[in-house]
Amino acid sequence: LATAIKQGDEARHASLHDPLTGLPNRALFNDRLEHGLAAANRNGLHFAVMFLDVDDFKAINDALGHAAGDMILRTIAIALKGFMRRPGDLAARYGGEEFCLMLPNITNEMALEIAERLRLSVENSPDYKVIGIKRVTISLGLASIQFGINNPSELINLADKALYLAKNNGRNRVVVWNGELDSKSQAISV
Repeated sequence: LATAIKQGDEARHASLHDPLTGLPNRALFNDRLEHGLAAANRNGLHFAVMFLDVDDFKAINDALGHAAGDMILRTIAIALKGFMRRPGDLAARYGGEEFCLMLPNITNEMALEIAERLRLSVENSPDYKVIGIKRVTISLGLASIQFGINNPSELINLADKALYLAKNNGRNRVVVWNGELDSKSQAISV
């Protein structure tokens, strides 16, 4: 019986976590986001979602191979785990070279500070020397419910739009969406 329970727990864990990075996967992230966002709205708390994407990842994979790309993704996952220190914080591999972070009970200023420290931490990791490159940059998009967002899909969509703006405005930056859904001028780039 104990073996069957352990195997069931292992299967459940495998179905909700990314095998390469060990981080939660998209399904687990979306589930936790729905519950976390509902709790934040009930309690009148700020809540932020960040999307992170590795800049020029395809070029790195093409030039150095998939093993190098996998090492970069694992290095970023380790960095993300180091930044998820507060209760309720969650980092997940959302797909490919894209990661998503959930930061409950946080102001935009605090989330922006975390994003910038994370960006610099990933960029300056000494681990990349193993594969022969000096640095890897990331772009981040941030959206928060302090602007009245209460739908998980909408919050993810706005964080993704902010990420898209970060990519289009030169990469290796953080863009905070300030609440206007359809105006590029409403994004704050850092």
